[in-house]
Amino acid sequence: MEYMKGIRTFILPAVLSVMMLVSCKKEEQSCSDGIFSPEHEVGTDCGGVCPPCYSNDPVVQSYLAARIDSVDMSFSNYNLERNPDWVLTFINDSLTVSLNFGDGDSLGARGIKPVGSGAYKNGVSYNFIDGIVLFSEIDHAEDRLSGFFEAQLLSSVDVYDTMKITQGDFEKIKWQ
Repeated sequence: MEYMKGIRTFILPAVLSVMMLVSCKKEEQSCSDGIFSPEHEVGTDCGGVCPPCYSNDPVVQSYLAARIDSVDMSFSNYNLERNPDWVLTFINDSLTVSLNFGDGDSLGARGIKPVGSGAYKNGVSYNFIDGIVLFSEIDHAEDRLSGFFEAQLLSSVDVYDTMKITQGDFEKIKWQ
């Protein structure tokens, strides 16, 4: 019996020490695994149990993407003007689209205005029919807008040619 008491007195602290070392090692390893662990880190591999997060340049990942006539496209050439309406224009080698999101600073959904909305595809103009935009974030500190949109436009040449823009997504687009 005395032998068992000695083993418990020795083994229990040893097991606890090993567990603490292993758990600390896991936290340290998470600081270089490239995976964000919100229970241990403030950013990916930094802050919390990891070294502090330092950055001279804030990472702003702005982008614009949409599905146009069933083709997924991303755009690097876009412009957002605000005067007083929000007008988003995006361009690639064969397409130019302008959508007038209207004025106001409220989050949520609103109809796209026909005035100032339209498109050109391979030299053919398309007139705005219908559309909706949802503002998900308006950042007045950085002058950036995020949201989602859908629109339909009709060819000025062929009444059976309708351009359908779906799954429009824009994030942190700086306005002018």
